[in-house]
Amino acid sequence: MAAGLDAMGTPKYRALTRKSGKRAVRTGKVTLDRAALNIPAGWKKPRRIL
Repeated sequence: MAAGLDAMGTPKYRALTRKSGKRAVRTGKVTLDRAALNIPAGWKKPRRIL
């Protein structure tokens, strides 16, 4: 999935995969998306996250 999102130009998925033959494999790199982590802080009502 990360390879597809990188191919579509989503910046936060860049360099998470590399080509090995015709397949995309994970590089093992981990990135932190601080903006996504702060989204629940703005919720008015409590929510269950699965």
